Amino acid sequence: MSIFFAFVLHIFHLVYAIILKVRSLRKQLFASPPQQLLAPRRRIPKHLAIVFAVDSSVPLETAVETLTESVLNAVEWCRTIGIKKLTVYEEKDMLSKCTRTLYVNLPVQGQELDSGESEIDYPLTPPPSDHSESRPLSPNDAPENHVPVTRLHISERSPRKEMQNGEKAIKKRRQQKPTESAHKSDLLLCMISAEASKPAIAAAARALARTESRRLRNSSPSEKREPYKLTVEELDRILEDASGLSSPDFMIIHSIDFSRSSSAPPELHGFPPWHIRLTEIFQNYPRDRSQPWFSWRRPCTSLPLDEISFREALDEFASAEMRFGK
Repeated sequence: MSIFFAFVLHIFHLVYAIILKVRSLRKQLFASPPQQLLAPRRRIPKHLAIVFAVDSSVPLETAVETLTESVLNAVEWCRTIGIKKLTVYEEKDMLSKCTRTLYVNLPVQGQELDSGESEIDYPLTPPPSDHSESRPLSPNDAPENHVPVTRLHISERSPRKEMQNGEKAIKKRRQQKPTESAHKSDLLLCMISAEASKPAIAAAARALARTESRRLRNSSPSEKREPYKLTVEELDRILEDASGLSSPDFMIIHSIDFSRSSSAPPELHGFPPWHIRLTEIFQNYPRDRSQPWFSWRRPCTSLPLDEISFREALDEFASAEMRFGK
């Protein structure tokens, strides 16, 4: 009897898989094209996150070029439709190799790169006091600023820098779209890697443990009996920052490896888990639009994030039914 029920269960799974496949093919064949980029939508994310998945089989130089092109395109689209903040993530920190090119090709405000990992300024620490309940501020003790983030403030109002290597490319981009620059809004671009995920949470936990240990040493016996309570608000204050890494409204997962992404399930690739509690997630399966949909050819090539996929994601976010509870 158990064999019979197992057989019936396998039949149900097979039928369900066939239904899902037919729906997917019908969506590819008969789905209406996405709305234009500037078309009015019911909802547009204020903070967009893009997770780039890079397979180890993709050469480093190709991956960096594809990432750079994808980020440049995403910045242009976000500024066109009015998204205020864009967070881009790549697990292996390949985005750090794109920073200089992005800085050259974008109207970045300021003269230096703003890196949350290497440019944290801490005030001078006074000598410790036996009767003081305050904790000293130092790189080893402060529970804040443990999330390494590279920030680029993009604004047309900032004076343009003199370009040495990218001047021709910038002129070409301006000549292609001369009328759109006046309608583009300011944007905060944040670039993170896996170091902003679990390692940042572990660093915050160590800092909190040091703070509590110091409090116990300096407190009376009656105060030591009180257990330490960590609130969600306190952890939010440590891990999230409005000018750095914060919770995105919408996330696009894009794999630049065409040959390995067509059937892969959605994966966050180590994106900071604390920041996606209420995030809408869209899995983009890149496809070579120059090839017909029925082609069995699967070239091992890397594809950047294209505008059609970006518009499809925006339409998906605009039509999503969000229930945040009480």
